[in-house]
Amino acid sequence: MLLDNVVKQMSQEEIVNLANELTDAVEKNKFNMLCETGKLKYAHLIAMFLATQAMDDGRKLYLYFYKLAMKCGKDRIISKVNNGNKIKIAFLPISASEWQAEYIYRKLENDNRFEVEIVPVPLIGRSKEDRTAIYLQTCRFFGSDKYNVKEIYDTETEEIKGWDEIGGIPDIIVHLTPWYLNIAPSYQITKLPLNVVNIYISYSLSIGNSKTEEWESYRYNQDFLNVMWKVYTETHKDFEGFKKYETLCAANVVNSGYIKMDYFYDNHSYTDEQLMSLWSVPKGADIYNYKKILHYTTFFYRKHYALSFSTFDKNMYFLYLSCKEI
Repeated sequence: MLLDNVVKQMSQEEIVNLANELTDAVEKNKFNMLCETGKLKYAHLIAMFLATQAMDDGRKLYLYFYKLAMKCGKDRIISKVNNGNKIKIAFLPISASEWQAEYIYRKLENDNRFEVEIVPVPLIGRSKEDRTAIYLQTCRFFGSDKYNVKEIYDTETEEIKGWDEIGGIPDIIVHLTPWYLNIAPSYQITKLPLNVVNIYISYSLSIGNSKTEEWESYRYNQDFLNVMWKVYTETHKDFEGFKKYETLCAANVVNSGYIKMDYFYDNHSYTDEQLMSLWSVPKGADIYNYKKILHYTTFFYRKHYALSFSTFDKNMYFLYLSCKEI
């Protein structure tokens, strides 16, 4: 099928219809059957989340449906384990720069109870040129014998494979971005059945110095985060933000620390050639006498922005001092 490049949000009518379908499934005692057969999707749970946000006692109602959905996925995992079947896990990266799960991937890869794969997913809502550049760069990063990679997108024809064409929907999906509306529609969480367990690992994106609670409330109470089985976040400040703003009150959140930093638990050695390549040092130069500055500003650093994911406006003066010393 051809990739749909349009970013679509759920309409009010869809929210009402899907929430009613989920309610009917429970009231008519069909929830478990519809869950096991994959008829109930995460679109139903997200619709229920959105619908209950406007209710006076909506949190309690949503929590009821959330627990039912999570039990559905966990029961499937338990059943497969009891039957001696492998658990299939897929990681969904959108960019090589946001790959924060190397250590976890290797742990699972070396455990014969699991079958692990990486499925790079193309972005939508942008030009074909931008999407192609990011997707190909990501595939090149993973495109070695070191990873079990499933390529799903043809950058020339814009055709994309579905889950059924790459071996079926996994038992567990590890998401690496919360912005699900910006990835290929067939891989968005709304399309997944409720018997799939979903995990989100933060890619180290935290609010820096936002000026209004409205933005922080949105950040920590996204619909995507409230349908995860587990959310792994990096700081105590983030964990407290989830406790304060998330509808689930951080019941599904684990303060794991910066998972990207797991790499440094092991000792690594590099040749001078590798170091020079990393830092773009001219050939023949003495890399050890070069001053190395890592400049990472992310976005939204202007003082007048209400939402900020950076404190660069508070500390950018250090670059001037660094240049003076050089």
